[in-house]
Amino acid sequence: MKKYQGFIQVEEKISEILKPILGRKKSNFAVIVSLNKGWSDIIGEKFQQFCAPKDIKFAKNQKNNGTLIIKAYNPSTAFYLEASSSQIIERIAVYYGYKVISEIKIHQEPRNIKLAKLEDEIKITSNQQLLIDQSISQINDLELKSILSRLGRTILGNKK
Repeated sequence: MKKYQGFIQVEEKISEILKPILGRKKSNFAVIVSLNKGWSDIIGEKFQQFCAPKDIKFAKNQKNNGTLIIKAYNPSTAFYLEASSSQIIERIAVYYGYKVISEIKIHQEPRNIKLAKLEDEIKITSNQQLLIDQSISQINDLELKSILSRLGRTILGNKK
């Protein structure tokens, strides 16, 4: 039976468990965890749902000038990240207090992202909703019906 060693931090135990699985150095794992925690501050709330830090690679025996690999969920986000890479590197340096990252690589990993917040913000009148419902009433495919309903709400909600 093991002797009781006192309290240990959860992050320490998690990194011990995940280190063999991920095959990374503990410092790389700590940097990724920290980046994930502050990702919205670094990348901005508008883009945080469209990308995330995936991995970080440092040269042997170095703790700075690493390469950050970011997964982008759509091509427009990948383009934004590529165009803004120097600003993102600066924001990460400000976040850590020193220059941790010197290069950013983008990996595109397509993913369906639900934008429920945006759909809920679209305001249409009851007459407009009735028009949409009447227009799609003959469609039997429920998924297509749902997509067309959201499209109608977006189009009618953006008219001024």
